[in-house]
Amino acid sequence: EQIALPTFEEGLDLLSGWQYTVIAEFEGTFAGTSRPATATTTARVAFHQLTSARRVVLTAEGSLLTEGTPVSTEAVRMGRDVYLVSGGQCSVVTDTDAAAVVDAGVGLLVGGVSRAVPEGIVGVINGESVYRYAFTQDALQLASIAPRDGGSVRLVSSELWFSAERAAVIRLYMTLQVENAAVFGSQLPVTGQVILRFDVTDVGIDPNISVPFGC
Repeated sequence: EQIALPTFEEGLDLLSGWQYTVIAEFEGTFAGTSRPATATTTARVAFHQLTSARRVVLTAEGSLLTEGTPVSTEAVRMGRDVYLVSGGQCSVVTDTDAAAVVDAGVGLLVGGVSRAVPEGIVGVINGESVYRYAFTQDALQLASIAPRDGGSVRLVSSELWFSAERAAVIRLYMTLQVENAAVFGSQLPVTGQVILRFDVTDVGIDPNISVPFGC
C-alpha cells in the first residue's frame, strides 16, 4: 500500500534505538558562471528512546559552504538538557534557539514525500527486510533545495527502501539536477547535480550516547 512521509525520519522516534548517516553532495557551478562550486553536508545521527537521548554531528565542506576548512558541529540531547560543541567549545543550550541543532538531520536536509507506492521489489538492507517504493517529483517535498527565479529542480533517479516491520525508511538514494537553485542553505544559487544518500543502521541497538567530552 502507498505511504506518506512528512519527513524521511518518520517513524524512527518510535524505535528503541538506531543510527543513521545522511550525505548531501553538490557538484556544479555558481549559476550564470563557469566558476566551479562544490558542497558536502553530512549528518550522523543517533537515538536512544529509553533515555530520550539524541546525538547529531554535522559536517559541512566545499567552496559553497565554507572558506576551505570543513566545519563540524556536535549537538547532544540527554533528557531535556542540550549540549552544543562548536569550534572546540561546549555550551549548554537548553531552551535556546541553538538547541534546534540537535533536531537537524534528514528531515531538514532532504525533506519528505507526500506519496510513494510499492514497486513489488523486496530485499535486505542494513540487516532489515525492506520493500522498494517509487515516487514522482510532484510528491517530493524538499527541505533545503529551492529554485530561484527561473530556476528548476529535476528528479533524475531515486531508490527508497521501507521496512514494514519498523514502519520506517531504511535507505534513500536520490539524484537531482538543479538549475539556478539554492542548496543546503547556500546564499548564492548554483547549477549542477545533487546526490543524496540516507542509510539507517543498528536498529534496536543502544548507540551509547553520552554528554560530549569537555562539557
